[in-house]
Amino acid sequence: MPMEIYLESENSRTGIYTVGRQKYSPLLYQSFGEGMIISNDVFGLTIRQFERMYKACLERRKTQEQWILNLRYSDKFSNEYLEYLKNCTDCNKDVFPWLEDDSREKYLYKKLVKTVGTEKDIRMRKRLFIIQDMIYTTCVDDGIRISSESSAKGLDLPGSDIDIMLINSDYSVIQNISYINHPIQRTTFIKYGRIGGLMKTLFPLDNENHRLLSTERESSFIMLDVLVYKTNRSISLETNKTLSFYYEKLAFTKSLRKSESNTFIICACKFYHAVISQSVAQLLPSPNTIGNQCNIRKCYHIHLQTGLKTDTVTGWLLYASYYYVTGQFNITIRLTDCVLSKCSPDMFFIDCYLFHQKRINNYRRTVHSTMTLNERIAIATTQHIEYVMHLSLIPEELRMEVENTPICIQPVVVSHCLKFLCYNHLGDFSNRRKSLRDLLSTVTASYVTNTVSNSLTILGVCYDISGDKDRAYQCYDEALQCPSYVCSSAEARKSKLFEI
Repeated sequence: MPMEIYLESENSRTGIYTVGRQKYSPLLYQSFGEGMIISNDVFGLTIRQFERMYKACLERRKTQEQWILNLRYSDKFSNEYLEYLKNCTDCNKDVFPWLEDDSREKYLYKKLVKTVGTEKDIRMRKRLFIIQDMIYTTCVDDGIRISSESSAKGLDLPGSDIDIMLINSDYSVIQNISYINHPIQRTTFIKYGRIGGLMKTLFPLDNENHRLLSTERESSFIMLDVLVYKTNRSISLETNKTLSFYYEKLAFTKSLRKSESNTFIICACKFYHAVISQSVAQLLPSPNTIGNQCNIRKCYHIHLQTGLKTDTVTGWLLYASYYYVTGQFNITIRLTDCVLSKCSPDMFFIDCYLFHQKRINNYRRTVHSTMTLNERIAIATTQHIEYVMHLSLIPEELRMEVENTPICIQPVVVSHCLKFLCYNHLGDFSNRRKSLRDLLSTVTASYVTNTVSNSLTILGVCYDISGDKDRAYQCYDEALQCPSYVCSSAEARKSKLFEI
């Protein structure tokens, strides 16, 4: 029979509550205060049973945590797993339950984590390389690209290398020779583990409950930023590629931004999108093309505005070059003045092959972890201006410099050169002389050895335009003596200088 509970108040029955069949009938009494008293508390018993079952369930889940993670996130470089790491509370504090009794091992482990970063950092680095490989492969019909070795595996250690493998669709790549169980009619390569096996030994992230944890958040985001900058060149302008090639890349990076869930990866995709937009702007027809000028200039504005997000100044300098070749000299001067106001010796050059610790320390002092990657790029970074071959945006006076090869120039050199050329067209000879002096001072103080020859050649062109052929000859001659790199047009400029 169902059990009935009587609520008694001043010896009168005020309610009956059926709670089911039980061995002992619980009774509910009014206390002297405002509370109630339950005798034979089956409710409390049920709650305690539930608590025991819940704790047992949590214990089982804890012991099987890694198995559950592997089942739920089979791909440890997926968006879903990165989102898990972002929200994981254990990742925000130093927790080393397996090392509590061994202080030496705990110290060594913390040292290792400080060197290579957190698990989130390692997964993020690997995800960046996956993204870059995807962007590259999008526009390649006959194969795919795979980044490998220690950096591409997420271990961004000093001296880490990056190997790029291009897999042609005419070949097969397998993990183990034992997987071959039938005759193969085409060339086959066997992939042997190197750093991958070492990584699994040192960092058993997938198969054991050891998660790389660290409170070194500042170093962590700096290492990730530098990795983005170091690998930037792998998706920048490539030779002998058409506009349609880059438009495909733009469409793909735009879709990546929508599909990724991690904030840092989304910012990296925006950066890559801006880099590719700059490439598109350099390949467009001349903005002075007759017949379709309006549409062409509209395309320029779209891609140049997107390209402003690559760093602090180079996007603006490309815009200044656009206004120069379209004859808008006063706007060009204003833009170059803006660029010069932003340039400083402590700017972080992101297109270098080597990143010295002094530069990284300057970058660390300029930015902080609460900024997004794109915000840090906008205030602290710069790179050289690279004018590609037969570029429509390069001033007519410098067209010889891109006849056979691209030319790479420091942003400050480009700024002073453009100002000099603008004042020359405007007939403002006083400001032209001042710009030439500023350009000379900049080239003389240049510390970037692999662009000195280009800078000296640009200076020589400006001296030639101003009528000082002797100084122009001296600049070309010095450009030819540079030990690390010689400007491709210096010899031709020197030979043509005194032609009648």
